[in-house]
Amino acid sequence: AALSDGDTPDGTPAAGDDVFLSEDEETKSDEVAIDLGWCGTCPDVVVFVDESSLFYLKNDPAGLGQNLIGRSREMLLRTGASIGFFLQSDILHKALPDAPLYLFLNPLRITSQERAAIREKPQARGKTIAWLYAPGVFDAPGPTAQDVSEVVGMTLRRQPWNSRVGSQIVEQRHPMTERVRSGKRIGVEEILNPSFSVDDSQAIVLAEYV
Repeated sequence: AALSDGDTPDGTPAAGDDVFLSEDEETKSDEVAIDLGWCGTCPDVVVFVDESSLFYLKNDPAGLGQNLIGRSREMLLRTGASIGFFLQSDILHKALPDAPLYLFLNPLRITSQERAAIREKPQARGKTIAWLYAPGVFDAPGPTAQDVSEVVGMTLRRQPWNSRVGSQIVEQRHPMTERVRSGKRIGVEEILNPSFSVDDSQAIVLAEYV
């Protein structure tokens, strides 16, 4: 495991540290959970970053990659919640912590194995899963033939090419939006490809594209 400079003397990670499980530790998953100290102190939020998806993102200082990962990381660490950062491939490990919320920061590429693990672990256990941007538009070989809706668990509709994103809150009485300080507008109004909208009768609409 790769531990940051803030590790405690006994080798367990200090609060807010990044923890990544390497691929060669898959057969030692139970021992890894003990070594990293997650067994008794599971984080409130498990955050996934996919290194392979970075190849599909614009990663300059003003690009989408920096917003999804760099700025999101800064905001998460200011929430006061216990945050655990993992590679997306760590969803395959038995040692993955059990948390109330799983957040995928840049899940453009999701392999078939990862899709199965998501269904078997957080989705089957009734956990809350949050996705940023366009999850699962790529698989290991390239563009996926599978429906993006299958990954997310609700029906998504692909927007026309070169559609503008950036949202306006339409339900301000919901707990997730009632304390938004930026007014009714959230996100950056810009053109992103591809983009999706939710088309699910069971979904609660909190915001719509401007």
